[in-house]
Amino acid sequence: YDKNPASHNADEIAVYDPAFESKQNLSRILAHEFAHDFYEKLPALDKKSYMQAGDWKLAETPSGKRIFVPMRQNDAFVEEDGPEGMDEDFSNNIEHFLFNPQNLLQKTPKVHQWIKERYGDKLKLRKEASK
Repeated sequence: YDKNPASHNADEIAVYDPAFESKQNLSRILAHEFAHDFYEKLPALDKKSYMQAGDWKLAETPSGKRIFVPMRQNDAFVEEDGPEGMDEDFSNNIEHFLFNPQNLLQKTPKVHQWIKERYGDKLKLRKEASK
């Protein structure tokens, strides 16, 4: 996908050429991709708690597959791909918590609070990484 600067699969992160263009922030891209890995390793109770904070619900497709469905409007996501899945929403929100916390606080204050309560000062950027 030519617009995507990176992707995550299992325990691997692939960084593509667009990540190194001058308009990109490599630290932000990597934080987002690491957040995918972090989400996959969250305990079930934390995922359930995040689901509630992020206004997601578990639903079943006609074929019987269980999926997460967003219950909030698309404009309440920090990125347009947020409604695609709870893991993408989580990764976007961690990225924004680090790099654009005001946007996260404005769009989804419950998620901002959820991240802050769980990780507080442990989840922050060093000064040079935020540039």
